[in-house]
Amino acid sequence: MITQVVFIYYSPGTGYDQSFFSHFSTWQFSVSLKLIEHLFGFLCLGSNTELLDVNRAPKFLEEPVSTIALKGRPVTLFCNVEGKPPPRIEWSRNGKPVLLNSRRLILPKGDLVIREVINRRGNKPDVGVYQCQATNKVGTTVSRKVKLSVAGESLS
Repeated sequence: MITQVVFIYYSPGTGYDQSFFSHFSTWQFSVSLKLIEHLFGFLCLGSNTELLDVNRAPKFLEEPVSTIALKGRPVTLFCNVEGKPPPRIEWSRNGKPVLLNSRRLILPKGDLVIREVINRRGNKPDVGVYQCQATNKVGTTVSRKVKLSVAGESLS
């Protein structure tokens, strides 16, 4: 099968740009569009004018913000990320991976939920500096560092 394909370059900062390939003549070749998607990660516009959405690096829709929590109450640090394939979300606290358990979990869209903030003298496992990292086969993005503190306490 001969398929005419026009490559449209996607840049997370500027969007779609067909001019990136304007110096190439129209390409015609026999190849699977899935192979093009896998190899190049570009949007491919086939001769049937169907737009195929292909791989994109993770991009933040909502980054976490510094938060003051209440002792014994739940808190959510937001990290809403898009990408294709869907990115894997990981959280760190003070530069180390957050250990997930029944009290700490990551929601499907990437938010970190702490069901009950613990803050006792000598035991402050939730207070600290957090970062969200999103990774897929196209790339990785890391959020800004944010502080989680408890009302009435100082992080320093």
